[in-house]
Amino acid sequence: MIAFQGKSLARESRWRRLGKSIWKNRSEKGMKNFLHNTWKHRAHVVMALPAFLVLLFFAYIPMGGLVMAFKSYDYTKGIWGSPWVGLQNYEFVFRDPAFFDSIGRTLSINLGRMIFEFPFPILLALFINEIRCGKYQKFVQTVCTFPHFLSWIVIAAVLQNFLGSDGMINRLVQMAGGEPVGFLSTPGLFQPMLYLTAIWKSSGWNAIIYLAAI
Repeated sequence: MIAFQGKSLARESRWRRLGKSIWKNRSEKGMKNFLHNTWKHRAHVVMALPAFLVLLFFAYIPMGGLVMAFKSYDYTKGIWGSPWVGLQNYEFVFRDPAFFDSIGRTLSINLGRMIFEFPFPILLALFINEIRCGKYQKFVQTVCTFPHFLSWIVIAAVLQNFLGSDGMINRLVQMAGGEPVGFLSTPGLFQPMLYLTAIWKSSGWNAIIYLAAI
């Protein structure tokens, strides 16, 4: 019995040595192939290196900051020196009623975008496609696409000048004897204004995609 166990252990040890040897050879061979291919395609590697470094420093390394969600951050101690609090921050968030209100508002906004924003570029593309005059068609497409190239800061300034409390629309309303309307300060008008600005800014650009498919 003892002799049989000794043979089994010797056989197992032999197989382990063989497995380690194969793994070592494969690892060395794989590393040699990697270095060989890297040197062979060194021009492509150099071309891809800047993109790799940007991805590394601005996408992967900052992911280490996610640990802040489990710490009580203290700017004097930094991310790694701040005390560990576990799930305490998440408990605070889930106990706050405003958190669930914000989740509901976010879902409502996205549902509204699917209903109001999504069909508009399709309708605009069909409208532009039905224009028979080539010059007028290009003019309409250019005018509708132009807002896409404006930054949201410029869009905000335009809205403020037109729809602000002292903007052009409210001045016309006051000149007509009416009361000014808080287009940008009334909570009930927030979502309609959000949809309208998004439609105005992006519909022309999105319509190009649908025009290409028609």
